[in-house]
Amino acid sequence: MGWGLKGEFYKNKPLLILGGELKIARNLKLITESWIPPDSKYFLGMIGFRVIGKNVSGDAVIMRPIGTGTGKSNILPWLTLTYNFGYTEQHTTFPR
Repeated sequence: MGWGLKGEFYKNKPLLILGGELKIARNLKLITESWIPPDSKYFLGMIGFRVIGKNVSGDAVIMRPIGTGTGKSNILPWLTLTYNFGYTEQHTTFPR
């Protein structure tokens, strides 16, 4: 859940976000996400793929509003690209 911004102010009610992923190959995931505004007659549904590389990952997704009065042709493609700038894991040892 999260609150959206309207100008400089937070909205009154939180936005519910539901999502999931399913690994379908070594470097490939099927991803889905839904953004559900409170007191609304529609929500935004998304489905697509995430390709995971050593330093670069990317998503190819289609988004569509679902609900009353949203129409049938309102599909929006969404592409993202993420680059890893050399993150290294830090190991912490705890006393026994």
